[in-house]
Amino acid sequence: PPSGMNGGHSTVAMLEANENLTAHSWDLMAFKYSHQVTQLLKTRFGRRFVAHPGDTRRTLATSTLNASCDLILIDGDHTLQGALRDMRRMRAFASAESLVVIDDIAMPPGEAFEQLVRQGTLRLIHKFGPYHAPSARNPCMRTPGPEECKQGKRPWLAHQCRPTNCMRWGFAVAAYKNVTLRGPGSDGMAPTFTVTQ
Repeated sequence: PPSGMNGGHSTVAMLEANENLTAHSWDLMAFKYSHQVTQLLKTRFGRRFVAHPGDTRRTLATSTLNASCDLILIDGDHTLQGALRDMRRMRAFASAESLVVIDDIAMPPGEAFEQLVRQGTLRLIHKFGPYHAPSARNPCMRTPGPEECKQGKRPWLAHQCRPTNCMRWGFAVAAYKNVTLRGPGSDGMAPTFTVTQ
């Protein structure tokens, strides 16, 4: 499940690439277009797209999703404490085989990621960047310059008030350590056991 949806581009790419995929997205729904994006995704993908709107401080803590995910994309709260919280709580949906992608590692989510690696919660598989911009792997992007950041309501979006978003960017691929595995048992029950990587 992705944590953070924004315009839904990553979600669409994943759902189009795999017709057997179901995507769960936890998103604040803070932008004027957030609800329209959700409706468009539901119209196109039906039950394969599930939105969990609201602040992840509440929605992840109270989630009733009983599944382990092959891929977990963390691209939500960009504050250090928020990213730490999201990464810790998304662990509930991981198995030993799950991959975790942490976006924006040149920002506070990268610091949160490094902290969880040092603490033994996550194991780094590969880091991509962070890359300087503009570069072949990180071109500058045009941005709409949302009114919210211009008015100072969302200071973490201040970089988007410029005509282009030209900042360092990268992502990391990781796995959670010491996760509980779920699998079919001979008695029809799903046994759980812990794997230490």
